[in-house]
Amino acid sequence: MRNTKQPTIETITQWRDQSGALWCAQVYYPNGKRDPYTIHIVSKVGTTISIPCASVSQLWHEVSIRQQQALPGF
Repeated sequence: MRNTKQPTIETITQWRDQSGALWCAQVYYPNGKRDPYTIHIVSKVGTTISIPCASVSQLWHEVSIRQQQALPGF
């Protein structure tokens, strides 16, 4: 049986910006997936740039901003 109390990180989406840098949106479950407490993060992979989000809706808002900036001509 799997231990459901293990800290878990789940990547929700990934994309590349115009410079080719990889970004990802992640949900961190510090007390395992069955616990309602979560931490939401948008981060640029390989750097110290990360945006902690207070809610899932803020996470998706930050993702949409970063993805729109990644579009050509923005």
